[in-house]
Amino acid sequence: MPQYTFQIPETLVQVAQEVAQAEQTSLDDFVCAAIAEKIAAARTAQYFRTRAARADPQAFLAVLERIKGLQPQVPENVR
Repeated sequence: MPQYTFQIPETLVQVAQEVAQAEQTSLDDFVCAAIAEKIAAARTAQYFRTRAARADPQAFLAVLERIKGLQPQVPENVR
């Protein structure tokens, strides 16, 4: 696995070390997980922006108008 050098504020490193220790993991694993979570969040946000860009507000409002006044159907096993 390649190695990288980053400049991270000392206070951030200290807190990261404390959290990693509390989670019983190494700082390397903690940082890798944090980067992976940030990537996932960015990709999720981009996915929703892409979906929103192709949304049809008029079609959505038409669906809401069609179902106005209907009661939700609750399955028997949920009651």
